[in-house]
Amino acid sequence: MDIYKLIGVGIIGVFAVLILKNAKSEMAIFVSIGAGIIMLIYILSSLSNVVEIFSNIINKTSIDNSLFSGVLKVIGIGYITEYSSSICKEAGCDSISSKIMLGGKIAIFMVSLPVLESLVDLVIKLVP
Repeated sequence: MDIYKLIGVGIIGVFAVLILKNAKSEMAIFVSIGAGIIMLIYILSSLSNVVEIFSNIINKTSIDNSLFSGVLKVIGIGYITEYSSSICKEAGCDSISSKIMLGGKIAIFMVSLPVLESLVDLVIKLVP
Protein backbone atom coordinates (compact mmCIF):
# COMPACT_ATOMS: atom_id res chain seq x y z
CA MET A 1 0.00 0.00 0.00
CA ASP A 2 1.32 3.40 -0.95
CA ILE A 3 0.56 5.53 2.10
CA TYR A 4 1.16 8.73 0.14
CA LYS A 5 -1.83 8.05 -2.12
CA LEU A 6 -4.01 7.42 0.93
CA ILE A 7 -2.86 10.64 2.60
CA GLY A 8 -3.36 12.55 -0.66
CA VAL A 9 -6.97 11.42 -1.00
CA GLY A 10 -7.54 12.29 2.65
CA ILE A 11 -6.12 15.80 2.36
CA ILE A 12 -8.01 16.49 -0.86
CA GLY A 13 -11.17 15.27 0.86
CA VAL A 14 -10.58 17.58 3.82
CA PHE A 15 -10.06 20.60 1.57
CA ALA A 16 -13.21 19.76 -0.40
CA VAL A 17 -15.20 19.45 2.81
CA LEU A 18 -13.87 22.75 4.14
CA ILE A 19 -14.76 24.53 0.91
CA LEU A 20 -18.22 23.00 0.78
CA LYS A 21 -19.00 23.76 4.44
CA ASN A 22 -19.10 27.45 3.57
CA ALA A 23 -20.91 27.11 0.23
CA LYS A 24 -23.20 24.06 0.59
CA SER A 25 -22.89 22.61 4.06
CA GLU A 26 -25.36 19.77 3.35
CA MET A 27 -23.05 18.40 0.65
CA ALA A 28 -19.96 18.40 2.87
CA ILE A 29 -20.95 15.19 4.67
CA PHE A 30 -21.43 13.37 1.36
CA VAL A 31 -17.99 14.46 0.15
CA SER A 32 -16.53 13.29 3.43
CA ILE A 33 -18.23 9.91 3.12
CA GLY A 34 -17.14 9.62 -0.51
CA ALA A 35 -13.51 10.35 0.33
CA GLY A 36 -13.71 7.84 3.15
CA ILE A 37 -15.11 5.16 0.85
CA ILE A 38 -12.38 5.76 -1.73
CA MET A 39 -9.78 5.47 1.02
CA LEU A 40 -11.44 2.34 2.41
CA ILE A 41 -11.48 0.65 -1.00
CA TYR A 42 -7.81 1.44 -1.43
CA ILE A 43 -6.98 0.04 2.01
CA LEU A 44 -9.03 -3.12 1.49
CA SER A 45 -7.40 -3.80 -1.86
CA SER A 46 -4.02 -3.96 -0.15
CA LEU A 47 -5.24 -6.35 2.54
CA SER A 48 -5.21 -9.36 0.20
CA ASN A 49 -1.50 -9.78 0.93
CA VAL A 50 -2.21 -9.90 4.66
CA VAL A 51 -4.82 -12.63 4.20
CA GLU A 52 -2.37 -14.63 2.10
CA ILE A 53 0.32 -14.35 4.78
CA PHE A 54 -2.17 -15.45 7.46
CA SER A 55 -3.11 -18.42 5.29
CA ASN A 56 0.54 -19.42 4.98
CA ILE A 57 0.99 -19.20 8.75
CA ILE A 58 -2.06 -21.39 9.30
CA ASN A 59 -0.86 -23.98 6.81
CA LYS A 60 2.55 -24.14 8.51
CA THR A 61 1.19 -24.38 12.06
CA SER A 62 -1.92 -26.51 11.45
CA ILE A 63 -4.11 -24.11 13.41
CA ASP A 64 -7.84 -24.64 12.97
CA ASN A 65 -9.11 -22.55 10.05
CA SER A 66 -12.16 -21.39 12.04
CA LEU A 67 -9.85 -19.61 14.50
CA PHE A 68 -8.21 -17.79 11.61
CA SER A 69 -11.55 -16.65 10.22
CA GLY A 70 -12.61 -15.56 13.71
CA VAL A 71 -9.55 -13.35 14.08
CA LEU A 72 -10.16 -11.79 10.66
CA LYS A 73 -13.82 -11.17 11.57
CA VAL A 74 -12.79 -9.43 14.79
CA ILE A 75 -10.38 -7.19 12.89
CA GLY A 76 -13.02 -6.43 10.25
CA ILE A 77 -15.71 -5.66 12.81
CA GLY A 78 -13.34 -3.32 14.62
CA TYR A 79 -12.46 -1.37 11.49
CA ILE A 80 -16.02 -1.15 10.18
CA THR A 81 -17.33 -0.11 13.58
CA GLU A 82 -14.72 2.62 13.95
CA TYR A 83 -15.35 3.90 10.43
CA SER A 84 -19.13 3.98 10.88
CA SER A 85 -18.82 5.64 14.26
CA SER A 86 -16.58 8.34 12.80
CA ILE A 87 -19.11 9.09 10.08
CA CYS A 88 -21.83 9.52 12.69
CA LYS A 89 -19.62 11.79 14.79
CA GLU A 90 -18.86 13.96 11.74
CA ALA A 91 -22.57 14.28 11.11
CA GLY A 92 -23.06 15.41 14.71
CA CYS A 93 -24.82 12.26 15.90
CA ASP A 94 -22.65 11.34 18.88
CA SER A 95 -25.41 9.27 20.47
CA ILE A 96 -25.74 7.02 17.44
CA SER A 97 -21.95 6.83 17.22
CA SER A 98 -21.71 5.51 20.77
CA LYS A 99 -24.43 2.91 20.05
CA ILE A 100 -22.50 1.70 17.00
CA MET A 101 -19.36 1.37 19.13
CA LEU A 102 -21.28 -0.62 21.76
CA GLY A 103 -22.73 -2.89 19.09
CA GLY A 104 -19.27 -3.42 17.61
CA LYS A 105 -17.84 -4.37 21.00
CA ILE A 106 -20.63 -6.87 21.57
CA ALA A 107 -20.17 -8.32 18.07
CA ILE A 108 -16.42 -8.68 18.68
CA PHE A 109 -17.13 -10.43 21.97
CA MET A 110 -19.54 -12.85 20.30
CA VAL A 111 -17.15 -13.64 17.44
CA SER A 112 -14.23 -14.13 19.83
CA LEU A 113 -16.01 -16.71 22.00
CA PRO A 114 -14.92 -19.69 19.84
CA VAL A 115 -11.30 -18.50 20.10
CA LEU A 116 -11.65 -18.32 23.87
CA GLU A 117 -13.23 -21.78 23.92
CA SER A 118 -10.33 -23.22 21.90
CA LEU A 119 -7.86 -21.60 24.28
CA VAL A 120 -9.59 -23.17 27.29
CA ASP A 121 -9.60 -26.58 25.54
CA LEU A 122 -5.86 -26.24 24.88
CA VAL A 123 -5.14 -25.35 28.51
CA ILE A 124 -7.22 -28.33 29.69
CA LYS A 125 -5.24 -30.65 27.41
CA LEU A 126 -1.91 -29.31 28.73
CA VAL A 127 -2.80 -29.61 32.41
CA PRO A 128 -2.56 -33.24 33.61
